[in-house]
Amino acid sequence: KKLTIQCAREELVKAYQSGKIIDLATIDEILALAKGAADRYKDKAADIGTRTHEAIDRWILGMDPKLEPDTKPGFDNFMRFLETEKLRVVMGDTNIASIKYKVGGRSDVYFEKSGKLILGDFKTGKALYDEATIQVGCYDVCTEETYNLKVDATVVLRLGKEVAGDFEPKWV
Repeated sequence: KKLTIQCAREELVKAYQSGKIIDLATIDEILALAKGAADRYKDKAADIGTRTHEAIDRWILGMDPKLEPDTKPGFDNFMRFLETEKLRVVMGDTNIASIKYKVGGRSDVYFEKSGKLILGDFKTGKALYDEATIQVGCYDVCTEETYNLKVDATVVLRLGKEVAGDFEPKWV
């Protein structure tokens, strides 16, 4: 809502400064443009998150991550997390499921540290939400059922998309 109002204001100012007559048609045009601003912003943010995930997946597979200016910060933050926590990547994006609980998904990454297996899930949003901790709990159960592997710890990792060093792990 705030973004929509901000967009409408910016467009009104631009129209006014350009000498455009601000009539009802112009106002309707600006409001229509502003209505879609929040959706466009969310879509763009989701796209950056998806492409950041893909870059990390490619790196895990030993491929060129194909970094772009808008995916480099998130990728670099993932690398800083690995260095900070002294983790070794064991495997990446993996299908997992539980027949018992009728649930499944794709875990983002598995790490190893001091002989312990750690399941990781990364998020590229502005905050970590409770659902993410529930998700990794489910992925823990699915990993054991699918691969007969005991997960020793789980981590949800928020990767900032704009600022270097902006990562937030939540160990569960």
